[in-house]
Amino acid sequence: MGPCLSPPFKIAGKSRAGELAAARWPDLPILDLVASRQGSDVPLTVAHAQAALVLFDRILADVTT
Repeated sequence: MGPCLSPPFKIAGKSRAGELAAARWPDLPILDLVASRQGSDVPLTVAHAQAALVLFDRILADVTT
């Protein structure tokens, strides 16, 4: 299992948060999103948008349980 999201919570930048999420959920193409955000020429697809929504659901589930 990847990094723990249990309290105490720590503030991370967007790129670092993406790296942590990618480590925890390697089945999602999170690192593509991080690279794109950082300016790399990564072609983003519908699958990336779907992964972002799945990531949101997983994070919400972690912080509410």
